[in-house]
Amino acid sequence: MGACALCSGFTVGPFPTRRFRRIPAIFVEVGENMLVLITYDVQTSSLGGSKRLRKVAKACQNYGQRVQNSVFECIVDSAQLTSLKLELSSLIDKEKDSLRIYRLGNNYKSKVEHIGAKPTVDIEDPLIF
Repeated sequence: MGACALCSGFTVGPFPTRRFRRIPAIFVEVGENMLVLITYDVQTSSLGGSKRLRKVAKACQNYGQRVQNSVFECIVDSAQLTSLKLELSSLIDKEKDSLRIYRLGNNYKSKVEHIGAKPTVDIEDPLIF
């Protein structure tokens, strides 16, 4: 009988001579906030389109701030992004509407440039009412 015949989970046979290689770690941004740009186009000419549009905008406002019509900047972690994507995908009509999500990462300040009207607001600054 081989050396591993009594070990559960192994096949009967000689003991392997090679070492088992380690599986490389998968790096995931756990708990790290990232800037996500969400854009959407909801067809409002159909029945219920205006209602879907309002619901999508409301869901995005819960996670970030509107920067243009149908464009939101959201600072979220990976769990919040997953939750937001699930919520938005349940609100839109996939046959008529479009949703785009751009991950800009956590080093986004050098990637965002604003030109023109509407003052820029740093979404990480505290809001004072």
